[in-house]
Amino acid sequence: AWKPERAHHCSVCNQCVLRMDHHCVWIANCVGVYNTKAFLLFMAYTAAACLVSGAMLVPKFVRSLSGTVEEEDPVEIALVLFVFILDAAFAISILGFLVMHVGLV
Repeated sequence: AWKPERAHHCSVCNQCVLRMDHHCVWIANCVGVYNTKAFLLFMAYTAAACLVSGAMLVPKFVRSLSGTVEEEDPVEIALVLFVFILDAAFAISILGFLVMHVGLV
């Protein structure tokens, strides 16, 4: 039987998806021809949120590394460093996925 190009059957959704890219667990659906725009917007907004939260952490991160503030709690400094590094790693990976998916469109 004939099927359109890039149409695949998803075993998770149990349905055929036109121009299927992949099954995304974050949106609990397959990324295909009808929701590619929504998926790209989701990725862009997630990347923007990571960049904004990272930008808000930069002053606290720089202050933590400089060691000029003596009265700060060491646990708070460690938490700021951990959250900043985690946010940077997440932002880099999300931006990489976004660039890859924009290239597919």
